Amino acid sequence: MAIINPRIAHANAFSLRARSFDGTLQWGIAPIIITGVHGTGKTAVGKALARYMGFGAASGGFMHPMNPSTMDPGDVGGIPFPSQCGTFFRRLPPEFVHLANAAKRAMIIIDEFGDAPPAVQAPLQSMLNERQCGDATLAGSVRFMLFANPTEISTNGYDKSMPVANRMGHSDVTFGDEEVDAWLRWHAAGGTMQGEPTPIDADAEEARVLAAWDDADADSRARWGAFMAMKRKDGLLVIPDLGSPEASKAHVTPRTADMAGLALTGSYVHGLDDNETDEFMSMFVGKSLIKEFAAWRRENELPDFRAIVAGTEAWTHNRQRPDLTRMVLNGCVSITKTHEEAARVWDLMAAIADSEPGILATTVDVLATKPGRLGKGSESRRKVLAQFSGASRLIQQVLAESAAA
Repeated sequence: MAIINPRIAHANAFSLRARSFDGTLQWGIAPIIITGVHGTGKTAVGKALARYMGFGAASGGFMHPMNPSTMDPGDVGGIPFPSQCGTFFRRLPPEFVHLANAAKRAMIIIDEFGDAPPAVQAPLQSMLNERQCGDATLAGSVRFMLFANPTEISTNGYDKSMPVANRMGHSDVTFGDEEVDAWLRWHAAGGTMQGEPTPIDADAEEARVLAAWDDADADSRARWGAFMAMKRKDGLLVIPDLGSPEASKAHVTPRTADMAGLALTGSYVHGLDDNETDEFMSMFVGKSLIKEFAAWRRENELPDFRAIVAGTEAWTHNRQRPDLTRMVLNGCVSITKTHEEAARVWDLMAAIADSEPGILATTVDVLATKPGRLGKGSESRRKVLAQFSGASRLIQQVLAESAAA
């Protein structure tokens, strides 16, 4: 990749990582670490991009640079301080946490990450994933941007531990003709950034993403979930050998597989093309898995889930393609919200339940335990649930309720 792909950086910052039951949003799928040789303008370009995305002070945002080579563990993890009553310690967070939380949105820029010693990487783990700094929690409006030189040329040169590497996306950058031309323009202009665009309306962009997210997420979860179910023999845990160059790079765990799925959703919402989508997803789980997924995705078009659950489009299970059946059913369940819609999905599953109940396990578990017990009273629902007498405890509870009804 060139220094920074602005469309991917934008898609990452304006995608949802999580939405809690009380409606609280966490923005930014994960920190993406941009790794490349020194002196190529990674940090300068990143800061300019952050200002364009609405994180500058002029837009009501907050940007905070950090350099872990100059930090102690307490600069991230908090400084122990006795409580006023003197009976316990509090871990006081650094000032930037309060400033970031007070702003509309914030971007924490961690530079020279390759110089972070293991003692500082440990509290950074909590900040990057759990958003915890001392006894304070960073708000969901806070995003992260990371930069590093390759370990072998970093001033201190510490490898990232595997748990730290698994909390972020990874992008190795190049410096080619496009970047040389950009530097020549910068140099001819007297060392100033020419034509830096006006910051976007970040409030409007977040509102647009929220309006489009659920439908796009149903599509991506159906597609990515069906592919990963097909790949389940390879597992959701692919740990590199300790000491391997891959140990500090992207590797597959349940966490990064979820991040890759969210990157697919973000790609739909932000209109990324196929190449950008593959690049975005591979930042979290590596290129080899995404190459397989890209080929599979091109060969398998999605039906219209909304039309299926509305009853305006017919769909039939193909026994030769259980992966596609999982994709369709998971997509339908993702958007099912009413008893009528659920009844149609239960009807689809009832036609499969006798012969191939294993295909339905995940879908049944999700639909049967959705709030409101959707489709309750449907004969198809009872027929399908009858095939899962040895299923999860939640399904057992649903079966008991059905028997008592």
